[in-house]
Amino acid sequence: MDSRSAILGRIRAAAQAGGRDEGRAAADVAARLATPPAHPTPGRVKGLTALGLIELFTKMATAVGAGVERVADPARVPHAVADYLSGLGHGFQVRIAPDPWLRAIPWDRRPSLSVAFGRAQAGDQVGVTTALAGVAETGTLVIPSGSDQATSLLFLPRIHIVILPLHHIVGTYEEAWHGLAIRQQARGLGMPRTVNMVTGPSRTADIEQTSLPHAHGPGRVQIILVGEPDPATA
Repeated sequence: MDSRSAILGRIRAAAQAGGRDEGRAAADVAARLATPPAHPTPGRVKGLTALGLIELFTKMATAVGAGVERVADPARVPHAVADYLSGLGHGFQVRIAPDPWLRAIPWDRRPSLSVAFGRAQAGDQVGVTTALAGVAETGTLVIPSGSDQATSLLFLPRIHIVILPLHHIVGTYEEAWHGLAIRQQARGLGMPRTVNMVTGPSRTADIEQTSLPHAHGPGRVQIILVGEPDPATA
């Protein structure tokens, strides 16, 4: 018997000696996953309306160095993207994740934009994605992998632009995870291979305590919020 088997054998024997019922334990885990208990809500999001969550998300995202802009409808997105890049003195070539909602945006309304869909390619400087959720608690974007995303766009281009519908803004991480589980179940899928959480631009101060952008991903993150707050919840 190898060492690993011996260790696992002793753990199994100890669990059985303590009266552990493995079948019951598995059922308990399944029940907890099916109906997880509510976690404490951070004070900064407790009791906020939908409009309050939008304002908090904007505040927290800008505090960590992301830019935030709001547009009323998807037709304004191409103009917001082009104007942002123009303000940086940057070119207008963008690579966009193949999400159906992003594809439906009328990108041709801003002819100066050169648009391509798919995974990041060598030389791409601007990546455009959407996000499953924006977490108001910390200004974090939750972006799962999948056929409608392109995870490489989160890391390779120097500029990351996120197009986020207002109704995707939630208060806490727990709400984002719950929404992900519901979406995956509706699609008949298990949990995605990876879930990336993006809080502002990439930077590091490991070298001589000097903050350097674009260390492990984009040095700029621009979030374009799309839509109007629901009057019934604002």
